[in-house]
Amino acid sequence: LTLSPRAKNAMQLLGCCRRRNTKKTIDGTVNEDFVVPSHDENRPLKCRNSVNGELVDRERLSTLMPTHWMASQVGRPKRIVLIRHGESQGNVDRTITQRVPDHCLHLTAKGRQEALLAGKRLKDIVGNSSILFLMSPYTRTRETFNGIAQAWGGPHKVPQSEDPRLREMEYGNFDHPDMDQLHKEKNKFGAFFYRFPQGESPADVYDRAAAFIETLYRMWQHPHEENYALIAHGMFLQVF
Repeated sequence: LTLSPRAKNAMQLLGCCRRRNTKKTIDGTVNEDFVVPSHDENRPLKCRNSVNGELVDRERLSTLMPTHWMASQVGRPKRIVLIRHGESQGNVDRTITQRVPDHCLHLTAKGRQEALLAGKRLKDIVGNSSILFLMSPYTRTRETFNGIAQAWGGPHKVPQSEDPRLREMEYGNFDHPDMDQLHKEKNKFGAFFYRFPQGESPADVYDRAAAFIETLYRMWQHPHEENYALIAHGMFLQVF
């Protein structure tokens, strides 16, 4: 890879250069503390290799690559599989969230069968390659994972991690009895930016999805699994 002029300038501004320059102040005196990287092409540019501490000449810059960015690119998994939880109690009875916290809803019998089927299909796709499961901490997503993991011999057979940023969009601590009226207000205000009382907007979910993606890039700097499976909720997967 070749560093662009913009990248080289950025390296200089970040203090990569080992040279110092001076600048005259308004009154004409020289301020030695005012350090500006020199752009004199006739003088060798020396930069410190962060891997082995070696001083590198300008001619060798083109052989170096931005370490952190390239590490996240090289370490990317083969695939990221997005999975929505199976049918839950809230999918068959929306009023249940007026009295039961959303994060406590269980899968229905149909939802458990959907999870088992999803596991078989996922195993057919990834085969014997390694996989990491990342999931919302909600009950229905963890139950979906338990069903999917049966294709690998059970949840204890595969690496897994919960992340609260993968949770469903919050519509409030409990659903309001007048949710129909709130949805009408949402359509008038703008669906993407409307925030339910004590809840979130899709824009809020978008922000935490973006933060989660940044975490994925950092994880890929130290790759272990060839596949990632994200078990989450409808709105999160839409904005991911």
